[in-house]
Amino acid sequence: MTDATPVPMPGKLVHVDDSKVQEHINWAWSNYWRWPYAFSDSYLKSLRGVFLKRLYAEFRLLQWERRKPGRSADVNLAAAEHYLFARQAVATAQVSAFQMRQMVRGYEVTKAILETFGLEGLMRTTSEPTAPSSPDHVRWGLKGVDDGERDRLTHNGGASPPVFSRSMYKYGSGYGYY
Repeated sequence: MTDATPVPMPGKLVHVDDSKVQEHINWAWSNYWRWPYAFSDSYLKSLRGVFLKRLYAEFRLLQWERRKPGRSADVNLAAAEHYLFARQAVATAQVSAFQMRQMVRGYEVTKAILETFGLEGLMRTTSEPTAPSSPDHVRWGLKGVDDGERDRLTHNGGASPPVFSRSMYKYGSGYGYY
């Protein structure tokens, strides 16, 4: 059973509009093929089945959209990206649901602490500002973990994720097209 209770956040609380988050997710599902690398990414080509390929491309499309100037600080787009990151990583068995739950919580707590000290720039993977931390980002990330686990069992033959994936901690900046 998943503990979906968001972790406490220092400082001001920023909330998302769940309907807008879902709109971003739905848009990505309908437009995944617009991701510029959708037909050339080697990891995507290695995935089993159309559903997993589409889920991965959907995440990458939202990530690509969020990296455009002026889009990075959108809290609703950030929540959608966090959801899809967690979902595709668990569904494709890159990481276990257990580890991803800890990553979701740890990332947002670390970000909130850095914001408290004016050091949020340390969380950037581009020159653009990041969205402010939010317990809603944790909630959406944990939902992505749960949906990804269901997808792993349904669409990935129950593939076994590694016990611990160290590489997941550098995911945001590990590709040449970032």
